[in-house]
Amino acid sequence: MSRFTVRSLLFVTLAALLVCLLTATSAMAAVQRWGTNGKAVCTAAGDQEDPETIPDGQGGAIMVWGDMRTGDSDIYAQRIDASGAKKWAASGVPICNAAGTQEYPTIVSDGSGGAVIIWSDGPLFNQHVYAQRINSNGVAQWAANGILVSNDLANEQLNGDIATDGSGGAIIAWGDTRGASDDIYAQRLDSGGTRRWGAAGKAVCTAAGTQRYANVVADGSGGAVFSWDDLRSGADTHVYCQKADSSGNMKWTANGVLMCNLGDCDDLHMIPDSGGGAIMSWSVGSSNVRAQRVTAAGAAAWTAQGVGLHAGSDPVIVADGSGGAIVSWEDGRLLPSKMAVYAQRIDSSGSAQWTAGGVQLVSGNWNIEDPEICGDGSGGAIVSWNDSRVGLQWYAQSITSSGLARWKTNGEAVFGVADDSGWMDMIPDGYGGAIMAFPVQYSGVGNLDLYAQHMSTDYYSWYLAEGTTAWGFSTYITIQNPNSTAVTAAVDYQTSGGPVDGGDFNLPANSQTTINPADVLGATDFSTRVSCAQGKMIAVDRTMRWTGGGAGAGTNGGAVAEESHNSVGVTAPATTWYLAEGSSEWGFECWLLIQNPNSADANCTITYMIEGADPREFDVVVDGGTRKTFNMAEHIGAKDASIKVTSDVPVIPERAMYRNSRREGHDSIGTTSPATDYYLAEGTTAWGFTTFVLIQNPNSTAVDVTVTYMTTEGPDPQDVFQMPANSRKTIRVNDVKPGVDLSTKVHGTEPIIAERAMYWDKGTGEACHDSIGMASPHQAFYLPDGETSNGRETWTLVQNPNGSAVNITITYLTATGTGNQTFTDSIPANSRKTYNMADKIASGRAAVLVNCTSTGKKIMVERAMYWNDRGAGTETIGGFSD
Repeated sequence: MSRFTVRSLLFVTLAALLVCLLTATSAMAAVQRWGTNGKAVCTAAGDQEDPETIPDGQGGAIMVWGDMRTGDSDIYAQRIDASGAKKWAASGVPICNAAGTQEYPTIVSDGSGGAVIIWSDGPLFNQHVYAQRINSNGVAQWAANGILVSNDLANEQLNGDIATDGSGGAIIAWGDTRGASDDIYAQRLDSGGTRRWGAAGKAVCTAAGTQRYANVVADGSGGAVFSWDDLRSGADTHVYCQKADSSGNMKWTANGVLMCNLGDCDDLHMIPDSGGGAIMSWSVGSSNVRAQRVTAAGAAAWTAQGVGLHAGSDPVIVADGSGGAIVSWEDGRLLPSKMAVYAQRIDSSGSAQWTAGGVQLVSGNWNIEDPEICGDGSGGAIVSWNDSRVGLQWYAQSITSSGLARWKTNGEAVFGVADDSGWMDMIPDGYGGAIMAFPVQYSGVGNLDLYAQHMSTDYYSWYLAEGTTAWGFSTYITIQNPNSTAVTAAVDYQTSGGPVDGGDFNLPANSQTTINPADVLGATDFSTRVSCAQGKMIAVDRTMRWTGGGAGAGTNGGAVAEESHNSVGVTAPATTWYLAEGSSEWGFECWLLIQNPNSADANCTITYMIEGADPREFDVVVDGGTRKTFNMAEHIGAKDASIKVTSDVPVIPERAMYRNSRREGHDSIGTTSPATDYYLAEGTTAWGFTTFVLIQNPNSTAVDVTVTYMTTEGPDPQDVFQMPANSRKTIRVNDVKPGVDLSTKVHGTEPIIAERAMYWDKGTGEACHDSIGMASPHQAFYLPDGETSNGRETWTLVQNPNGSAVNITITYLTATGTGNQTFTDSIPANSRKTYNMADKIASGRAAVLVNCTSTGKKIMVERAMYWNDRGAGTETIGGFSD
């Protein structure tokens, strides 16, 4: 019996042990990172309320609020770091403490670590919008107490909203009383505070009737998209929108484009769509939550009057990172006994991606209202709401890109015994959690004080389901600590004999640690969990090595030589997965492995999207607490095919391929998120390598695909081609772009998935490695494994998918955290560069940390390692954050 057959049987036994390891990823707890009651941001006299928050670009936040410490409302701000510590004056810095009333601040990043802030200034019926820019130290950059956005003091400017202009300034929109009824006006302030759209601003809409509650988002080209509530037709409020370029010229139909006139529209919110347009959500009365995308040309991209999501009210919206959006709302479908909050994800074409009617996040026979939302950086979201189940508190839930609620049923409390009486605002933390700001009135007495909380999933744990030190395999685990302080990593193994404590490991600041499971386990099969005790970001991967060839050595090109593969960890199962690569042709074995970490059976559908043929589906059952292995050849014969796995409970699939008597092999996890753009940082058709790009179209309609190769000479697009519905396409890149190092961007007119496989032969038989692509670039990448000793090469591939050059910093993190090597470089627009670790560390081990330091820009990174004169190699995308 071969090693592979033995292990497939052992996994039936191991799976029951894996349940306690992996179910944590499907029903994880959340952690209040800043203590039960959060961190005090401001406890000055009087009330602090109406907070607004933005990321500070370094893991913390900048917060602004209305402050009553002097008896009149003023505007104050504070910056907190990633630990919740205050960086400016203890009670905040005054943005405006002029005489009179200043309230309702709104904030946007200036792109340089500071912010532009606007607020309403003046008494009722004589209000004006003022603005101030502050730098990263909280120092005002414009006139003391701010500058007027419009110089029209004879009329009011009401309910301002703000967006970045992409150049250090801002675009502001407001309701304006200068006409016969309230209209919508806008202004652009440059980085120096100069009004660019005239002294009094530009008219966005001056139609008959009242226009109010303006929204504004950046269009990515220095201009903006506006939306507002519009009463031009009579008693009912309708939704209109308009776009302005960077000079303030209105680009669409005069007085705006109608989005919805079904009835009385309310609760309008809007986000940019990343294509020069916007996506908005609203409710019609209390019975219909709707959403619509308006293109850069001003056309409604989805169903006329918007896509109906469900009966409900008070919708909030956030981008999903793939051209679509996630909307959450208050929902009364369970009345009179219960209120609830639901959420739905809509793709770029307006199609709902989750359960019809949305995914329930909370329901109860208590008051539930005021949902808030922010993205989690991985296609999902964090949703919070005001909840009266125990006093009056904020609760929150994390929902994945595939619509799975990650935290406990009905959400997690944001803070402990406190009562709140104000509005919450929250931002993503860059690691899948959120930083939240809220006013608090402890025990229902006293003034409102401003507090903050950091909520995140109880990981910064990584789960590695595969692993063995038996059957001729060796396995090592690499942990990267990218933090500026030491942390502790707890390692737990699951074996056929039961759980084994792998010990606690001290990880010095900015360091790499390598663990050899055989030191604790001897020869056995196992899975691994690595957790950071301090709840900070770490990155973990696993490398497995074996000697290929076996009894088939010398046949079909086989040779007895070491081969290897590498994988990052998994943080959550899901109900839908995509794997773009797969082949049972050309001498390959292709195995699909589905792990069911639930106690209930998983009813799964495997769809093979076959190149040049119609897709085929197979229904399979994976018993609760087991893993099953499926041979592609037994299902569809010798074919090239992508794979889609759907399940009624969350599962984790992987795909392994072997050839030449298993002389060579690679393995990959899948992805849960198709996207219109996929990025592959590694790739070469030089140096004896053959590179394949595998593209999966999981849509029910054909998709036009553009593949662009990014080289040191710049971008080189391949001719557009069409992929049929539910199909797979293989590109042998050597036939298209021979003899060059390259990265690849794959763009589809509908969301697709891309993967890349590379093959080479240095005289010991063909070897290979493979990696799934990534749906979006990120600011920072963490690559745990790297070595230049023992004959190893380590290469870091950095892809710049932006239209302008970016600056990066690369740091090699040693085992002790001392002697780390840091250097900087610039990467031209739409190109890629490769960095050899040996240029900085001649012999040794080190993790790799790559940061993009250009404001507002993001990159793609991969790491490749080779040894035995390139007779073996691995590749990984590592971890990332924003």
